[in-house]
Amino acid sequence: MDKTTQLANGIRGSPNFSGPPAHWQAPGYQPRWEEGVSPHMVMTHMLQEYGRRNGHADFLRKGIDGTVGA
Repeated sequence: MDKTTQLANGIRGSPNFSGPPAHWQAPGYQPRWEEGVSPHMVMTHMLQEYGRRNGHADFLRKGIDGTVGA
């Protein structure tokens, strides 16, 4: 089990965690995928894409000036 899964399971097991808000599960329609999607799914996808793009920016910056990270 990876660290992200362990963290998520630990949060879910917390007595203070009641799950995502109901409006995060309200479905919307995504024409490109031709299926319903929840705002929670959209936010998760956007965070993954953001992280991926930041990784690409690090490679570019390292190639230009040799620095890595913040």
